[in-house]
Amino acid sequence: MAAAPGADGPATDEPATDEPAADGPAGDAPATTRQPWVLHLNDALVTVANGERVLAASPGCAVALDRDLLVGSAAFANACAYPRQMIDTFWRQCDAEALPVPGAPMRTAAEYIHAHLNEVMATAGAPAGQPVILAPPAHFDRARLALLLGIVAQCRFRAVGLIDAAVAAAAAPDMPGDCLYVEIGLHGTALSRVSAADGHLQRTADEYVTGHGWVTARVQLIRALSERYVATARFDPRRHAATQQQLLNQLDALLGTAQSALPDADLDIDLNHGGRAQRATISSAQLVAPLRVAQLQLLACARRLAPRGTPVLLSQRAALMPGLADLMATIGPVHRLPDTGIAVAALAHQRLIVHDGAALPLVRRLPAGLITAAAPAVLRVASSSGAPRHFALAGSALHPLTQDPLELTLGMPPEAGRVNLGIGPAGVFGLLVSDAGETLLLPGARPGIGINGRPVAITTRLAPGDIVSLPGAAQSIHIVELDADAP
Repeated sequence: MAAAPGADGPATDEPATDEPAADGPAGDAPATTRQPWVLHLNDALVTVANGERVLAASPGCAVALDRDLLVGSAAFANACAYPRQMIDTFWRQCDAEALPVPGAPMRTAAEYIHAHLNEVMATAGAPAGQPVILAPPAHFDRARLALLLGIVAQCRFRAVGLIDAAVAAAAAPDMPGDCLYVEIGLHGTALSRVSAADGHLQRTADEYVTGHGWVTARVQLIRALSERYVATARFDPRRHAATQQQLLNQLDALLGTAQSALPDADLDIDLNHGGRAQRATISSAQLVAPLRVAQLQLLACARRLAPRGTPVLLSQRAALMPGLADLMATIGPVHRLPDTGIAVAALAHQRLIVHDGAALPLVRRLPAGLITAAAPAVLRVASSSGAPRHFALAGSALHPLTQDPLELTLGMPPEAGRVNLGIGPAGVFGLLVSDAGETLLLPGARPGIGINGRPVAITTRLAPGDIVSLPGAAQSIHIVELDADAP
């Protein structure tokens, strides 16, 4: 397949009309009589849904072999067996440039996308000419959208509308509407500020944080799990393709279990190697630790986009990330987007989205206020009072805590945003964050930080009188609470 370098007509930013889509091409059922499906184009997991359920979900990856091309779920299942033939950047690239793979025919990013879209829709059982509303992420620019429409024009289904995924997410039933939407892709995270005005929702600001995506997080989590196997069973699953693939296959289920477990609860993960069962345990806190630095950068970005008290809406993948909901709760109450949330919102407003013609407008504005009888999916509720607002360095003056993380270190020169507590192995042992009426201690990359003489390895809320210490440090941090007019 040779994908067209652009669409039959470019995607436009013109407002959507209120007219329903016209009849499709000859031989196809009219768009008005065949219910559209909604294709959410997040490369971490491209999903197609009909509003009632997810019909198919497929990761944005491919394994390119000499005489075969595996895409989506089939590629993911062979990722460790063919690491040099694995490619997962075609959605991010989304252009007509070649993506060379050793030993495989030359294909462009557009060709991989075409193959992946066909795989997703075939898995969903789409009939020929099935109308589809496309929901691209916020960082898709006009050039990518134009190319996407050109690719879809060569598929067996047909695009009838384009909707901003962040706006559709915020407009989903029982979601907060005016919110910060956090969506994690394979290679970065999109944060979108969706604002309400005159009864409508639209994206008013956004940032795309490159490098802080699911691929990087997955590598760090697999490393943490492998280290537990080395410590308990003297066995490194990364040395064997089969056992590394087993870790990958179980990772989502493990994160789902961790989401509902207590922070210090032990989670089991089982592997089979050479006919022998291998088991290791890991705590939720140990899953959080390798992701903390990247998540703090996401938190800093989120604070630039959203004032305190703004609800935070996490995509399905973002909600699975250990520790992220706790951090985002320092901004406002945290909600999880239902699996079909974007599809339900898009279909509820399809008269505003479905468009007749090749040059589909990207709809960036939807009515707010879809309500059902279901309770909102609130993951975390932000506290609003009763937490200390200052810290004290022993033997020195008081220093106010702020929304910006304060590093607690040994062996590092003091500077803005850092307090060095003595001589020792250089590194960051923890961070203090004060926001939304509470103060949190986040353990850093170096182990050994403690509260009131007890070691801690998980994010912990602090109270006045708590003492934070580092191993071997001559000084400690004393948490105190002062009145607003205190000197």
